[in-house]
Amino acid sequence: KKTKGILDEIKKYCPKLQLLETRKSTPGLRMYEKYAVRLAGARNHRHGLDSGAMLKENHLRSIGYLEPGILKLSQSLPILSLAEVEVTNLDEFRRALQCGADVIMLDNFSFADARIASEERNLKKPTVKLELSGNLDEKKIEDLVQTGVDYVSMGALIHKAVWVDMSLQIYKD
Repeated sequence: KKTKGILDEIKKYCPKLQLLETRKSTPGLRMYEKYAVRLAGARNHRHGLDSGAMLKENHLRSIGYLEPGILKLSQSLPILSLAEVEVTNLDEFRRALQCGADVIMLDNFSFADARIASEERNLKKPTVKLELSGNLDEKKIEDLVQTGVDYVSMGALIHKAVWVDMSLQIYKD
């Protein structure tokens, strides 16, 4: 119900924007939570760490430089796979855009900075997809869709969802 409501609100303003959940889920319930998100019309970002090639902030810190990490990732991927890079500011975004990332996750960007990133992407490399992530929920959907990103990922689709409380009683005669 939560996912469907958020998705309906997004589609009122921007039918092309895709809503994604994040990898974070309840232990033992991942398959069911991700299935529920898909049933509501949103998409899965990735099932686990092994179902997508993504350089996150901790990977980039260990490598030391954004550029060699993206290059190495892009060269080692199967031809039909995409390289996604998480960035935390506009400087990192600009470097990732120049280095060949296929998808750039704008992590905890303000809506204003996400709009700047979208405008720059549109001018320089319009085929690169942008994903906005980080503490997003159903609040301020109108501002969110005006950023111009392609994807919005929300952990709230899973960790703030309300489950139906059910029990099955068995009675003996």
